[in-house]
Amino acid sequence: MIRSAVPGDAQRLSEIYNHYVLNADATFEEEPVSVEEMQQRVAEVQQHFFWLVYEDAGDVVGYAYAGKWKARAAYRHSVELSVYVSPDR
Repeated sequence: MIRSAVPGDAQRLSEIYNHYVLNADATFEEEPVSVEEMQQRVAEVQQHFFWLVYEDAGDVVGYAYAGKWKARAAYRHSVELSVYVSPDR
């Protein structure tokens, strides 16, 4: 099931994301993200864009969100899309 993220998803979202922080270069972050930081990120994104999760049998196994691409007027209708999937999927 695809649905909007809720604050209670932050634990699972941070688990998925932190796998990539610690084991890949895709995030460009060097330190894992706390649950509280993930909750804040979701809330900020959802003020203007979407943050969706994919839930399978009650477990969040992936997510996608959009954010502003660039500040210049020519990009006002453009977004950057990020997708993360649980490493066991």
